Amino acid sequence: MNEAQIGEERLKEFELWLRKRNKAEKTIEERLYAIRKWLSTGQSLEDYLLRLKERSVSGYNMCLRAVRLLERCLGFDLAKDFVFIREPEKPVKPPSIDQMRMFFAGLSPRDQAVFMVLAKSGLRPYEALHLKPENVDLSSRTITVYERPDFKVKNTGAKMWFTFLDHEGLDFLAQHLGQRKEDDYLFQVRGKPMSTATLDTMFHKNAKRTGVEITPYDLRKWFENRMRMHRVSSEDIDFFAGRSQKSILGKHYLAYEGELRDIYDSVDLRILSNAQEVDAPLSSPSKSALG
Repeated sequence: MNEAQIGEERLKEFELWLRKRNKAEKTIEERLYAIRKWLSTGQSLEDYLLRLKERSVSGYNMCLRAVRLLERCLGFDLAKDFVFIREPEKPVKPPSIDQMRMFFAGLSPRDQAVFMVLAKSGLRPYEALHLKPENVDLSSRTITVYERPDFKVKNTGAKMWFTFLDHEGLDFLAQHLGQRKEDDYLFQVRGKPMSTATLDTMFHKNAKRTGVEITPYDLRKWFENRMRMHRVSSEDIDFFAGRSQKSILGKHYLAYEGELRDIYDSVDLRILSNAQEVDAPLSSPSKSALG
């Protein structure tokens, strides 16, 4: 078999192979997208990877990861002469309030709602895009999050936690909910949750329109930085961000919801209305609500 014989049937076989190995939906989505993007060019894999390596090291590594899994699935080599490239670490600098405002102004109403949910909740893009209406309690501004939204928590032991929205973020989400159809997901495209690839493309196009380079993950960095600048404890930030251990998440899910909401509300997450830049911590570190 050679690469010219990789068609839709082989890709369906690949998807099934990934699912049997309990790969997360995000991983399956990304690997299939990478392979389909290569096949859509009509180029040989060698030419495609060589050109991709010149343009984007991260894109090259992502494609090669997908190819390595495809090789294991189909049982033959496609890119044995290619190796992963170590990506240099980039300093983490969250966008400024002015940059956030400029970027936000270029988005459509639906995409503004996506932007607000990402910036105000600290969720990973995949988690935000897989939210359903029942995951959001508008009255309490609470978002319930599942680590694996495609599985039942009680059957798999997957993590479950919650975060919040401020009133500014809630207003934009409520406007979106008032205009959307009765979809299964908050942000749905052609019957499925918006993919992370679609989100990345949307952010990339808006960066060109506005001249401000912001990625979906930059909003998570911005959220965590605002928390740190307001001296929220690292334990509480990890809870909001879904990084806490499963046992901690389960133990504190109900017991400390009120305290965590108070801590969340103590942080100025405003973007459009009288938001202030915070360049240094405002006070001493707070005691964690999680004890």
